[in-house]
Amino acid sequence: MHVFVSSDLNKWDEVLRFDADTFARSFELLGADFCFGLGCDPELLKDSTGTILRLPASALEKSRGA
Repeated sequence: MHVFVSSDLNKWDEVLRFDADTFARSFELLGADFCFGLGCDPELLKDSTGTILRLPASALEKSRGA
C-alpha cells in the first residue's frame, strides 16, 4: 500500500509504503499516527481482515530521516 500527501492536488509525495495481503478499507490520521483497517472481498476472506494497523508518527519521522 502507498500513502501520498498533497497540499495542492497537483504535486504528490509518498509518505508511507507497506505490504499487506489485503486492502485497507479504512484509514484515519489519529493525532499524528496513521491507522488502517484491513478489509477484504466477502468471497476472498483473508486472515488479516479486521486487523487495525497503526504506524506511530515517530516511526514515520525515522523512516524519512527526521
